[in-house]
Amino acid sequence: MSRSAAIVRARYRALDPSTSRDAARRADAAGLPATQAAWFLAAVRASPGRTASELAEASAGRFDRYAANRRLADLERLGLVQKGPARRAPSGRLEVTWLPAEVQGALL
Repeated sequence: MSRSAAIVRARYRALDPSTSRDAARRADAAGLPATQAAWFLAAVRASPGRTASELAEASAGRFDRYAANRRLADLERLGLVQKGPARRAPSGRLEVTWLPAEVQGALL
């Protein structure tokens, strides 16, 4: 599994209700955020230049664009993906595209 598996975790805000904290703990225990991150990292590497909405659509209903944006932000923080140029998604919204990260000129 990628290094994202050990680092990506569900998040909640300090003022969220206890049910949100409980849901995040259950998601982490089940490995859901790490599994999602691994899927999106593989998808970005396989199809660079897609938007979060397009990547979510490519999951065939497994993930929505909100999950895509959360996990892509996590992967960006880890230095595994980077934002590309913005363009219109099929929905008509202007969205950034996502690319595999580069380290000293080589794709990760």
